[in-house]
Amino acid sequence: MAIAHGAGLMLVPIYLGICAMEQEAGHAAAGTLMGADLRMALLVAAVHTLAMALAGGLLAIGVYFWLGLRFLQKAWFNLDRVWAASLVFVGLIALVLALRS
Repeated sequence: MAIAHGAGLMLVPIYLGICAMEQEAGHAAAGTLMGADLRMALLVAAVHTLAMALAGGLLAIGVYFWLGLRFLQKAWFNLDRVWAASLVFVGLIALVLALRS
């Protein structure tokens, strides 16, 4: 869901240096690499994307083979309603705050 909605774009100001913040060593190293040139930034982004897709795929395969589809059918719940309710809730809060000011 986060990838489809572009949540990763929230990190762009940090990596472009627009927002100065204290970073841990791993993030500081990624920022240094990405700041070197465009090719390196694209390579870092591609490696990160590949690693996340591989990790997610391995977890999915593990769940499928060790827990099975029966487990997923019983344990799964639909997050669409939770997502929609949270958007409505935040919208109502924004509306109330806008009307107060």
